[in-house]
Amino acid sequence: MKYVLDPGHPVKIACQQWGQVVRSPRDERPSALWDKLATDEWVPDVLVDTNSDSPVTRFCDRPS
Repeated sequence: MKYVLDPGHPVKIACQQWGQVVRSPRDERPSALWDKLATDEWVPDVLVDTNSDSPVTRFCDRPS
């Protein structure tokens, strides 16, 4: 799956969740943190510059 984000373009993270490990294309840093954007799209957190390797917002609600 390919993710296209415009460099330098802000995105709104609605919530975050742990998932599949993905490596950063810049430095090969692994992360299992995923961001659900306000557009309902999921992207690996390593593709979004949040200035943190930890969650920066609430976790997404899990279906019951």
